[in-house]
Amino acid sequence: MSLTRRHFLRLAGASLAGLAASRRPAAAGEMPPLGRVTVPRLAVRGGPGAQYPEWGAVGLDDVVYIYGQVEGEALQRFNAAWYNVGAGYAYSSFLQPVIEVYNPVEEVGGGFWGEITLPYTEGREAPNLDAPVLNRLYCYSVFWVRGREDDADGRAWYRLDSRRAARPMFWVPADAVRRVPSSELAPISPNVYDKRITIDLREQWLTAYEGSTPVLGQRISSGMRSLARSAAIDYRTRPGAYNVMQKRPTTHMIGGAPGIDAYDLPGVPWSVFFSYTGLAIHGAYWHNDFGRPRSHGCIHVPPHVARWLYCWTAPHAGYDEDLLVVYSGGTIIEVL
Repeated sequence: MSLTRRHFLRLAGASLAGLAASRRPAAAGEMPPLGRVTVPRLAVRGGPGAQYPEWGAVGLDDVVYIYGQVEGEALQRFNAAWYNVGAGYAYSSFLQPVIEVYNPVEEVGGGFWGEITLPYTEGREAPNLDAPVLNRLYCYSVFWVRGREDDADGRAWYRLDSRRAARPMFWVPADAVRRVPSSELAPISPNVYDKRITIDLREQWLTAYEGSTPVLGQRISSGMRSLARSAAIDYRTRPGAYNVMQKRPTTHMIGGAPGIDAYDLPGVPWSVFFSYTGLAIHGAYWHNDFGRPRSHGCIHVPPHVARWLYCWTAPHAGYDEDLLVVYSGGTIIEVL
């Protein structure tokens, strides 16, 4: 059995709530959520485990329907979830739940925070389809929308600012971007002063507390022992007592060893930095492999969880702040 390559499947009324439906079959008349493949080759098997025959495969950035989730063989320590993709089962660590929502085009004015709401779109050098592609921009990445232009065919384009990058501007079709309203960045529990976060590296688990009460728990991905053993690189997140030091709604993260593990990630969302070496809790839109160490030292969480932590941690960042530097009173972060 071979699988068709599906890109940009149009879904009417898809939303973040639709992602939660990836844990159950779609109801009658409801379109199932989508998954984007995050590895070069992902096997689709006859059942939820490596012992089942391979019926086909999908490749990097292919987009498939997710018809439900079942428990099966845990190919990674903390993840036994497999997605039903219609033609078989695919391991969930390598299939990122995404949406495809086309948004109303707005006047930009002084600018606003925008979130990509397609599985991916191309960031171009100029506002037209013939312009060179600078980067592929993925679902849930976040940018400052700085300007708008319409091309000769009447298509509207937004100019996106990817902060801290050598070439920080991308042009994308405007309907690929959702305005993040200020209400979504309002402070959470602003009158609670006894907040702390614990990160258990062994269990790959983050817990947020208000006093002694846990208010959020989330599987994470921390720093790996080495992403390039031949280069003797050690990216493990170091245990210790930290505090929130900076907050950024978006960061263009570039690093790694050229030719070995280099990365270029525009629009990394909702970063809460807690060390002078640049370690942060932030959203990861490029994988669904939570529960396994795989970062360059940071703490990866799903984008919606990163936004919650960004709004919950102290001090609060105003809507227009692209960088909040914290001098004192930042939420305690304990890495165990």
